[in-house]
Amino acid sequence: MENGKINNDVEWMRINDQINSLFESTWPIPNGMTYNSYIIKGSSGIAILDGSDDYYSDDYINKVKEIVGDLKKIKYIIINHLEPDHQSSTPRLLDLSPDAKIVISKNGPKIAQSFYDFPADRVIAVNDNDRISLGNKTLKFVIAPWLHWPETMMTYEEEDKILFTTDVFGSYGWVKNGMFDDEVDLEKYRDEAKRYYINIIGKYNKYTLSAIEKIKDFDIRIIAPSHGPVYRKYVSEIIENYKQWANPKLKGVAIIYASMYGHMKIIVDMIESRLSEKGIPVKKIDLVEDHPSYVLAETNESSLFIFGIPTYDASIFMPVQNMIYVFKTKDLGHHRPAAIINTYGWTPIIDMAKETVKSAGFEVMEPAISIKASPRGKDAERLNELVDKVIEKYALISGSDGTR
Repeated sequence: MENGKINNDVEWMRINDQINSLFESTWPIPNGMTYNSYIIKGSSGIAILDGSDDYYSDDYINKVKEIVGDLKKIKYIIINHLEPDHQSSTPRLLDLSPDAKIVISKNGPKIAQSFYDFPADRVIAVNDNDRISLGNKTLKFVIAPWLHWPETMMTYEEEDKILFTTDVFGSYGWVKNGMFDDEVDLEKYRDEAKRYYINIIGKYNKYTLSAIEKIKDFDIRIIAPSHGPVYRKYVSEIIENYKQWANPKLKGVAIIYASMYGHMKIIVDMIESRLSEKGIPVKKIDLVEDHPSYVLAETNESSLFIFGIPTYDASIFMPVQNMIYVFKTKDLGHHRPAAIINTYGWTPIIDMAKETVKSAGFEVMEPAISIKASPRGKDAERLNELVDKVIEKYALISGSDGTR
């Protein structure tokens, strides 16, 4: 575990997870994951902001002891977010810090009971704009629910103008050879920050925008998230990125498909060609090749979807079924129009496909069509009719607002 200074009174601690291949056992992290926590040293005590996953708890506790020395100096353990990847070490740190109190949002204590056994007399629940003092340091709390759990909050250190944001403004990927945004390849982290946001927080776009509204008048010199780099040069840029991701201007068509024997690929290639001829931006995504994590990030700004759905065992081919489930879970459909093509050998499933896509929040377009095996005869005419409807619909909705 590494550590370093943000300034003389504020230190960061960092775990670079190079063991797990999936974040939340779901999302690919080919470049690992960084877990950040922070220590604020005030004239009348010390505050620890967030902790570590259980696997790294020994390293975390030892690093806190190394930096703090006597754990009796710890006055507050700030829980911005209860998720176990940030707090599994916290019960142990609390046991070792006899004078420390847990500080958590007003929604936190009840949820905390599901995960940790914090003594009630050692928990302080705070509301929006509540403050605690460390002598020469003042911590102000910003309640920011559903980013991405109901109890989440941010902590603003007023004297040094540092906003500690837990998962908000975080990113996938290790941070090596530096800690700050001006020390790393920020373009790489910006791409991974977008994927992280849309995978983890993006379902709660309206809460993201609400939280940004709460902090709009803060003088923020540094943003210190729990994942990824610390921002000190590009603070306004990462906030603006979040506004754009949470309220995307929708454009382009996403063709989401899978093809077992190449028949569906023939169809989507034809559709892509026709749409491109009309100057419509197209993202063609093969679900056999692309993980849903990347598909979510790629399609966040897409204004219209085309689903190419083969039949498999009288049902929806599993890669497409799974992707539709992910869209539903993350509420990305949100009334965006969707055209549907089903290819089959002996069992058309167009009604099942329509109902499944509709259940994910999409507005199903007509005609939705089934094609037996590969297109032939009048199939080309039917496909052209569908593409005409897509072009017409796209002209009506292009540039619309994507807030959900």
